[in-house]
Amino acid sequence: MNGTLLVIVALFRSRGAHLISIIAPLLIAALSGLAIADEADAPQVTPETVIRYLQQDVFISPGVGFQKVRIGDPFEQVANTWGNPNKAYDSDVGSKTAWVYFVGRGSEIALSGGTKVNSIEVTGSFNSPFSSIEGANFGMTPHQVISIYGKPADDGNLSKLRYPKKGIAFGFKSGALQSIRVFPSGR
Repeated sequence: MNGTLLVIVALFRSRGAHLISIIAPLLIAALSGLAIADEADAPQVTPETVIRYLQQDVFISPGVGFQKVRIGDPFEQVANTWGNPNKAYDSDVGSKTAWVYFVGRGSEIALSGGTKVNSIEVTGSFNSPFSSIEGANFGMTPHQVISIYGKPADDGNLSKLRYPKKGIAFGFKSGALQSIRVFPSGR
């Protein structure tokens, strides 16, 4: 059990409170052999299922992107990793490319850039599986996001919170987080 607590503390310090709130019960249940769900036909939580969850590409990192698709990756590499997009746009103006992937549960991922990805935007609703690595989830209020990331660059505008030094921006609709966009930090 002490080893479990060390893992939980390490996750908390490295990933933030949101991630730990998801992983800790799963990890404790898996290590102790308990099932979280009451239903008999519910899948069992095992260390393998926790690892599979963590390996899903659902966490977006500021200034970086996803684990498997990152800022700076050539679009060819993205196609090799995620397959062809659901929609693709090429612009004659500045040789811009935009690819859109519809990923279910009302979520989509839009990549844009020239020959390489220079921004990734994820849109979703409260049931989207995606979140920032620090724990900003769809449906959060601007004040909840500010409590995670601190004071934004555009003070006073609660419909869009920008953190250019970190490489992340958040868009809100009706007071709820609707989009997370990452780009190279420092701009």
